[in-house]
Amino acid sequence: MDVLADVLRAARAQGSWALQVLHDPPWAVLYRPSPPLMLHAVVRGAGWIAVDGAEPVRLAEREVAVVRGPVPHKVADALETPAQLVVEGAERCTEPAGPGSGPVRLAPRTYGRDGAASTVVVSGSYPWGGHPGSPLLDALPPVLHLSADRTPHALLDAISHEIPVDEPGQETVLDGLLDALLIRTLRGWFGRSGVVPPAWFGALDDPVVGPALRRLHERPGESWTVAGLAAAVGVSRAGLARRFKDRVGRPPLTYLTNWRMTLAASMLRDPVPSVAEIAHRVGYTDAFAFATAFKRVLGTTPSDYRASCLRH
Repeated sequence: MDVLADVLRAARAQGSWALQVLHDPPWAVLYRPSPPLMLHAVVRGAGWIAVDGAEPVRLAEREVAVVRGPVPHKVADALETPAQLVVEGAERCTEPAGPGSGPVRLAPRTYGRDGAASTVVVSGSYPWGGHPGSPLLDALPPVLHLSADRTPHALLDAISHEIPVDEPGQETVLDGLLDALLIRTLRGWFGRSGVVPPAWFGALDDPVVGPALRRLHERPGESWTVAGLAAAVGVSRAGLARRFKDRVGRPPLTYLTNWRMTLAASMLRDPVPSVAEIAHRVGYTDAFAFATAFKRVLGTTPSDYRASCLRH
């Protein structure tokens, strides 16, 4: 089991949306609120990313950034440039000032003057990219910045080419390209000198904790106990509990509960399986106990979470 791939799969780009901004300075786009995860890549030109409460980040040509929501953020040619476009989810874009103020109808996923603009920024949103406490969001700073020498240029070109195309199957193509860019960006960032990877990622190389993590990901619906998990990896119960918490930052069963809720949240985006069926898949025979755990971790009930997903 590839735990990193498993974590990313739970935050897949299904239901994502992409936007290409073509502009000459001055230009600025405000994302309010920010989705759980957003990718921004400068195909041509340069820009800034300003996230409330964090240091602004300069993006040069062919550089990529990942922004962790839900704090609003602005992508602009300069920090002082006021927003010309406000994006509030996939369905609402507005121009806040000027004679054309009000809702904006985009060309296929594109905003701006024309293809000859001096700046081209492509952005991709993961509306359901995780939740506070999920393994993926726990891994990320407010803004993750990848330099041009580590950026997969071919993927940037492919996304930039596909965004304005309005043909059947285009959403599936863009979902796959966004997934690939996110994976390559995270791998490149984790591999940078001086970057401290998330605890669970670093623990995968541990001879005891790594196998324990893989078992939890392989069989999340199993009725695990600390003693049973310790026996599965050939160590004592106390030894596993101590080592797991030291390396991952939380006890084994706390990690398992959070991972189960991440999987459940992903399943709830699909309207077909019942809440009781999802509860069973992630290891709960009692739907009430599952709902209690879900609300404790995500702050809402499974039914309300599903309704919110379906509305968006």
